[in-house]
Amino acid sequence: MVRVARVDGVTVIDTAAWVQQRTIEAVEAVAARLQAAGMKLLPLTDLNQNRIWLAADRVVAVRDSNARHAPGARAAIIMVGLRYNTDVAVRESVEEVMAMLRGAPPNTL
Repeated sequence: MVRVARVDGVTVIDTAAWVQQRTIEAVEAVAARLQAAGMKLLPLTDLNQNRIWLAADRVVAVRDSNARHAPGARAAIIMVGLRYNTDVAVRESVEEVMAMLRGAPPNTL
């Protein structure tokens, strides 16, 4: 799994197998289950101020957001395996995302 987020009122799990799955479960519940199974997830904020979770082992690069992202985007995270695009714009800065990738602060729900 590479991304867990809310889309059109449901939780969407975007996978590296090019399959997008939807569930009525809350994003936090899905993320907690994945973390309990040993997956390191980055808790970030999407451009709608919602929580989004990205699998750390699927991150290829973190860079400043560019003009193609909506206002409020501070970092663009290039991911392996996303179905509809290759990067995810978030409100956290590049420095904040890099600190999470290094393991500080630890993942919390």
